[in-house]
Parts: sequence; C-alpha cells; structure tokens
Amino acid sequence: MSASQRASREPSGVPAPAFPGRSRRRSGIVADVMVDRGDVEKRELKRIGLIVAAFVFTISLILGVALFLQDWRSH
Repeated sequence: MSASQRASREPSGVPAPAFPGRSRRRSGIVADVMVDRGDVEKRELKRIGLIVAAFVFTISLILGVALFLQDWRSH
C-alpha cells in the first residue's frame, strides 16, 4: 500500500496500526502494557475493596456479639 493510499484511509492525525489486524488502541507493545496495567489496577482496587469490606464486617460482627453478650449478662 502506498503512502497516499494509507493517508487517505486514516482519520486526521491518527497513524495506521502497527499490525493491520489489530485495533488502533492496542497496536504495539507499549499500548498492550498500558491496557493491561489498567486492568491490573482495577483488579487490585477491587481486591483491596473486598479486603476492607471483610475487615469492617468482621470488626462489626465482633463488636455486635460483644455488646449483645454484655447486655445479656447484665440482666
């Protein structure tokens, strides 16, 4: 494909993908690493959120049982 044909197919200022069968967003190693890093960060945030939620649930359960037992023993 000549340069003029390639230029006519591209939107303004966006280069053609390095690998024609792949999307523009994921064309090249750097783009793959960036996309994967975003996925990893989302998974890590979800994992941290689940750990925090489990910790809060456990503490509230322990406090609830302790307060219930304290109230029950005082009667």
